[in-house]
Amino acid sequence: MLSNDELAARAGVHPWNLRDDLTEGDPGEISAMAIAWAKAGGHAEEATAMAQEASQRTADSYTVAGVAVHDPAVHDPAAHVAETNRQLGLGGEEMYQVATLLDGISDHLTTSAGKANTEITALDGELQTINNNWTTFIQQYGRGLPPEDRQAARESFISQAVEAVSTHGATIKTEVDTYEEFLSQNLRSLADLGIIPPDPLDFGLSDIEAGAGQGSLHDYLLAKYQVSVDPDGMVMYPSGVTGWLAEQLGIQPLEMTASEARHLEDRGLLGAADAYGIYKTAIHDAENVFDGKGLTDGHSDAFRYAYWNAMLSHRFGEEWTASYTTAHERKPEGPDSHATAEAMDLHNNEVGRRIAAENPDANPGELSQLVSRAVENGEMVVVNAEGRFVRSNEVGLGETGRATDTAGQGGVDPPVDDTGHRSRKVIKYSICAAIV
Repeated sequence: MLSNDELAARAGVHPWNLRDDLTEGDPGEISAMAIAWAKAGGHAEEATAMAQEASQRTADSYTVAGVAVHDPAVHDPAAHVAETNRQLGLGGEEMYQVATLLDGISDHLTTSAGKANTEITALDGELQTINNNWTTFIQQYGRGLPPEDRQAARESFISQAVEAVSTHGATIKTEVDTYEEFLSQNLRSLADLGIIPPDPLDFGLSDIEAGAGQGSLHDYLLAKYQVSVDPDGMVMYPSGVTGWLAEQLGIQPLEMTASEARHLEDRGLLGAADAYGIYKTAIHDAENVFDGKGLTDGHSDAFRYAYWNAMLSHRFGEEWTASYTTAHERKPEGPDSHATAEAMDLHNNEVGRRIAAENPDANPGELSQLVSRAVENGEMVVVNAEGRFVRSNEVGLGETGRATDTAGQGGVDPPVDDTGHRSRKVIKYSICAAIV
């Protein structure tokens, strides 16, 4: 009578798309990574139990059209774990905590996908019955009915089909929402440990309304990058006598977070002057790269933050730069505070620091070229016209949008670095470099 898409349009929910969105994620890959973390942490017995459970649950519940999708040939999870642990230096219990979080995601995805498939199977059966009844009705009575009566009968059968789609679709939507909430919580917990899973671990995040393929990236980055508001608020730096001396060095007073100002104070006036000069250079060059398009949440903005971090890293070191530029984002909530913009800046900051670390002898001009290339290659993120993240090579210059969401809720204080301040762990080219 009507296609699945037509029925979904009438019902206001697309259960088949919702199911497919869930089953984009492979719990087998996630389980394999969990097992590798458990083994690395010295929990061999727990790893064996995870493996047995993962194999059984995947075989029992995680199928699409009757075919199991679990592929045990994962991209060498043990190697990812070894490299990540080398950079993070996690202890055995922290490793097992990572394993437990990943195992929980795998279990929840398996269960949610299984329930969604059960609903789709039931729905397809009901729709087939309705279609069969319609065919029987037409064969027995249809030829003798006036056109308007025949159409009325058809609409009655269609209404039954739409009701079935609506009922099963609502159940699947609830399952997707529950899984996404669970996933978001676990990704935040992993991020607190410094762990950001790699691209091959597609968790099947839903993004039916916002467009195919961008939901996992957007929600994933929001889960990874949020920092708490500076408890000491905003200050003017430099100020007082220090401010007068600073002005002689060309430093203009700026409003910034109190923790950002403390970082500059730690470097002394000459160091602050260098940081100020780098800041001005990043702004100036961003206005001249990519024709100055996308200065807010777009390509030039992505360049500015990454280039700023790259130059700061060469001058002051990677750890201090991570702490300082993270402190820059800890502004109070306000009309110009957006969770998406904050996450974009923090991700692009990391890319800039990674470029600096990989090119320790590059001069500022060479760093500028490397950062520009990273924007062009899609190593950074920008905001599209819908206010959501896309890779920087997935939208044209001048076609980006702006973040419109509210400030992020909560957030965590970054871990302490060797300056006594707080900074996120800087993690490069490993399991944690999820979209770089």
